[in-house]
Amino acid sequence: MMQIDWRLYAVLDTATLGSRDPLAMTAALLAGGIGVLQLRAKNLSVRQTAQLAQAILPLTKIAQIPLIINDDLGLALAVGADGVHLGVDDLPLDLARASFKGLIGYSPEGVADAQRAEKLGVDYLGVGPFAATTTKLDAGAPLGQAGLRAIVEAVDCPVVAIGGIAQHNVAEVRACGVAGIVVVSALLNATNPTQACREFLAHYKE
Repeated sequence: MMQIDWRLYAVLDTATLGSRDPLAMTAALLAGGIGVLQLRAKNLSVRQTAQLAQAILPLTKIAQIPLIINDDLGLALAVGADGVHLGVDDLPLDLARASFKGLIGYSPEGVADAQRAEKLGVDYLGVGPFAATTTKLDAGAPLGQAGLRAIVEAVDCPVVAIGGIAQHNVAEVRACGVAGIVVVSALLNATNPTQACREFLAHYKE
């Protein structure tokens, strides 16, 4: 399995992207040094999402970073993606682990759920929202440092923080012991996404 740099995990959210070219955005994010790319295409059909994933995969393969599909294990298997990210309402984790050898990420609802997921074999956890966010309307109340740290300390697998993360609060997030940060709108809506990636990574290293 490839070595994964979790520090900057980008989500290519097609709803946030709007009419902009997803392949051009992918190239810009890769040029900026992201370590993981997740495709979230809730506004597209399965067919459209599959076609987009197939177009993105050669780019992520060249960059040697994983492409993660949001929610849909069947789609991840069909296109040969490196991983899938699941939530509490998606396919049960034990079934997912039994049928998929790639990366499985999970968004837990609290410490106990995070520990349960780890026992079922997930590879990483996406925990949030850290702060208020408008990207995901059903994200729930912000965890803040205390809530995030509680989950990080309760598990051994990598934890990436998501939700309301901007350059000004990267240090707060990193102080919780996370493996990395998940960024959506602050990258996709940046004037220069490549430069924005580099700036996030610079803040993460500080």
